[in-house]
Parts: sequence; structure tokens; C-alpha cells
Amino acid sequence: MDDPGLGPVATLVADRRGSRRDTFIVGLSGGVASGKSSIAVDLAAKLIADHGYSAQVVSTDGFLFPNERLAAMGILTRKGFPESYDVDAVLRFLDALRAGSTITIPVHDHHTYDIVEGALTVAPTDVLVLEGVNALRFRDELDLSVFLDAPEPLLREWFIARTFRLREEARSQHSPFFDPWIEASDEDFLSMAISAWELVNLPNLVEYIEPLRPTADVVIVKARDHTIVSVEVRADEEDDGRR
Repeated sequence: MDDPGLGPVATLVADRRGSRRDTFIVGLSGGVASGKSSIAVDLAAKLIADHGYSAQVVSTDGFLFPNERLAAMGILTRKGFPESYDVDAVLRFLDALRAGSTITIPVHDHHTYDIVEGALTVAPTDVLVLEGVNALRFRDELDLSVFLDAPEPLLREWFIARTFRLREEARSQHSPFFDPWIEASDEDFLSMAISAWELVNLPNLVEYIEPLRPTADVVIVKARDHTIVSVEVRADEEDDGRR
């Protein structure tokens, strides 16, 4: 099957947005390492190039509680689970953006594995792509919800590959999280990555991420090489009056 690309999703956004003047919010979710950030950036670029919109991407990872707060809460090992996010901060951000305000928000640094406060300024835009494992938990605030799907074995494979890549980057870029693993054997590092997947990311996927798939307006299915296999729009999906 030919890769349909993101054209159908961009067209659906344009159809849904119509003549609205406030920010149209697209929520994009999927498992860890499914490629959400890349798809979000590509979708924003498609909306700019093909439809003339302004568009910006924001990751919900920026609204994770800082590691110090997670440790104090006793949930540092559950980072990425629903309770590890500042939900109120996400809602305030979305409300401010819809109201036409410019707002400064934190980002999550994958090298330090922690939050950097005030690192990103977001101005009102035609379309915001809000991506993250928990993005569809804010469905009442979304104008379009998208789920990025792939079989669990592929997600595991991609997660392990990404983890090895981040360790390599840490050889030239200081990383409190990956530095202790730089001299570890590949075998030991692989064991750590597999444990992280099985003890953290897989339970999160099964218990909290995948159950939101049926609520998505659109499901994008990916192949091993990250090409898009299909773009499935929920049958007879109409604007349901959320916004």
C-alpha cells in the first residue's frame, strides 16, 4: 500500500477549522517512541505549506512535574503516567491560547531527563498540534484528536533504538541520566532499556494510552520503517459541538 502521508489529516483540519479565528487544537497521541513529535512537526509543516496556516507544535512532556516534585510525590518511576503531569497547567495553557494570549511554558529535556522552566514561548496561532502520550486525555479541549498506532513489538524496537541513540549523543553532550551508562556494555545497557520498557512504558501503553485509541477522530497506522500504512477517519465523523 502506498504511503498516504499526512495530506488527509491536514485536509480534515482545514475542513473542520473553516473560518474560525481562534486557535484550532489538534491532539496527537500514541505510545512512547511511536514518532509523535516527528509526525506533529510534519503535520504542522503540511498545514503551513498546503493550507497557508500558521501552526505550532507543543509537547505535553513539558507539563510533567519536575523530577524533584515527582520524587517527593513518590512517583518518579511512574514518569509519563497520568498522575505525573500537571493537568491544571495544561488546561490553563490551552485556555490562554484560545483567548489570544502569548504564554511561556516549560519543556522536557531528554538529555537531562527533567523540566526546563520557561523555555518555550507560544503565541496565538491558527493551529496548535498538542502531542504527547496523554494528549487525548484532554479530548474535551481538542478540535481534532489523532492516535498514532503501531504494534507493541515495533514500539519496543523503536524505544530501544532511541535509547541507544540518546546514549551516543551523551558522549558529546552532558546528560545526567545517560552519562552513567556511557561506559556500560551494550548488553547491560540493552537490559536496562528492556526493563524500562517492560516496567514503565508497556504498562502505561496498555493501561492508559491504548484505551484512548477508540476515542480518536483519526488513527494513523505506521510500518516498521515509520512510513504511514493508513489514515483511518472515524466513520461519519462530524463536528460534535465540542468547540
